[in-house]
Amino acid sequence: MTDRKTECHNRMSKYISSSKFASIRDRLSAGTSAYECCPVTDIIFGGDTDVRGAGAVAEKYIIRCSGKSETEKNVFLIKESSMGNKIKEIIQPVSMETAMRIIQRSTKWLCSSISPLVRERGIKMTTNRLAPETVMDFERESFYMGSKLTITADSAISLREYSNNIQLCAAGATSEPVDGNICLLQINYERVIPEEILSIIGMKTI
Repeated sequence: MTDRKTECHNRMSKYISSSKFASIRDRLSAGTSAYECCPVTDIIFGGDTDVRGAGAVAEKYIIRCSGKSETEKNVFLIKESSMGNKIKEIIQPVSMETAMRIIQRSTKWLCSSISPLVRERGIKMTTNRLAPETVMDFERESFYMGSKLTITADSAISLREYSNNIQLCAAGATSEPVDGNICLLQINYERVIPEEILSIIGMKTI
């Protein structure tokens, strides 16, 4: 499918207080080319670990639903492979029907898909018996600072075990945040994080 994309980058994660993030939000916004804020629901599947050479590559699949209203909902199938702070993501927009087929483990239907990523998901469900395990709800603010640098800030994060009566893209989280005073910052970058960004988030002083 032409709208599938692959992203390779490094990622640094840092937990900060919500009040600290509020104090740096404007400084982050000043350097952005685009900004988004929307609620997100991730359904996370049990992952694989593949030992390659000196390291292990961890893989996980995610069904992600994001959007501010029912008419703006976007659904994606994401395959994330990580080794240390190196991340490779394959992101495929999918229909709600396909997302529910994946969640409900309709392996025969998935294995016949014309999408390589959806078909791979169906095959691994059959061979590795991977199933949805965790549901995570959060509010994500995304700061796009060019094609090679993106910062996301996730707040009001709640976790729950997957259940068969999951309502994908239901409005709002269904459980209390793990800690309402904590924000997860993630910096996706190609080679080096600019000194100015490190200074803003308190990782290094210029």
